[in-house]
Amino acid sequence: MSAMDAWKEPVSLLRHSDPQRDPLGVAYRSGGVQEIPLPPALVATTQSSDREGTGEDYGTREAVTVYWDSLSGGHLRIRPGDRVRLRNDVWQPVGTPVVYPLGVYLRLWKEAPRES
Repeated sequence: MSAMDAWKEPVSLLRHSDPQRDPLGVAYRSGGVQEIPLPPALVATTQSSDREGTGEDYGTREAVTVYWDSLSGGHLRIRPGDRVRLRNDVWQPVGTPVVYPLGVYLRLWKEAPRES
């Protein structure tokens, strides 16, 4: 095990998660949610903000970048409605995975509701 492997976190893809319809109202969900384990990944926080005092419904907004040095079985395909389970929470993908010669990265974000 290399030093980089010690920093990797478990990640899984939640296929057919939310929402049940695309922005045009077309239903695309076919079956239940599938949890597909992905290889462990390096995770870097790119944005974290506490939105206290802004009057918004969401209190915390976070964004992370997930990096794999290699993905077995080719590249990762993200579909509308797919989510990612990471750090015991559900994150929404931003765009599609970007493939570079040295690895693959994917941006994720989430918002946590304001607690009363």
